Amino acid sequence: TLAGERVDLVCLPELINSTGLEGDSAGWAEPIPGPTSERLAEKARDYGMYVAASLLEQQGDGVYNTGLLIDRTGGILGKYRKTHVTLAEGLLRGTAPGDVYPVFQMDFGSVGYMICYDGHYPEVPRTLGLQGAEVILHSNMGDGREGGRLWESVVRTRAVDNQVHLVAALNRGKTCIVSPNGEFLAEGDGTPGAVVVANCDLNASMCDFSKRPIHRRYDQLRRADTFGELTRHLWDSV
Repeated sequence: TLAGERVDLVCLPELINSTGLEGDSAGWAEPIPGPTSERLAEKARDYGMYVAASLLEQQGDGVYNTGLLIDRTGGILGKYRKTHVTLAEGLLRGTAPGDVYPVFQMDFGSVGYMICYDGHYPEVPRTLGLQGAEVILHSNMGDGREGGRLWESVVRTRAVDNQVHLVAALNRGKTCIVSPNGEFLAEGDGTPGAVVVANCDLNASMCDFSKRPIHRRYDQLRRADTFGELTRHLWDSV
């Protein structure tokens, strides 16, 4: 589909090695490196591009929903493990959560990763943005809240609040690329397998009333000392 186009980064949806397969999906978990990651690495080398995808990973006795990033040479740049697993993933399928938010340095900029349900928690993209992510990748099964009507407003808000480009690849729903000013640079029509492509200016920024770009000004004025409640668990506040 991308033949003839020079692409720096391809982001694929959630759990590409197990979604839609019959039977217990946990049985399709595989190690990294493994068959799927090696196939993705081959494509990254062939096209000289970065590839990102969510895979069901088996490591020892643990199963994880892992965001894998592969560099232009086919090497593993790094992994992110989904931190907010759903009840179905955790209790019914035994998927374990990750607990760190790495930011990856690519030759064009800094990239963070979140997966599906992570996007329901604004602290996840905020943490990535505070660590300097210029692009946040979002491999996503889909967003069915209110029949999908909230999706556009959510991704716009995440991009604007954190002044990042948000690249969301969905199994079901509107795959899209959103700029820091909330503009849809590219969007699919909801067709499964839709491919969208956009040029992202990493110097782009939302402007305030004075027409000056905001860039990271939000971070500079952020009153972290007032946000203690955000670090509490629900049961600590009862």
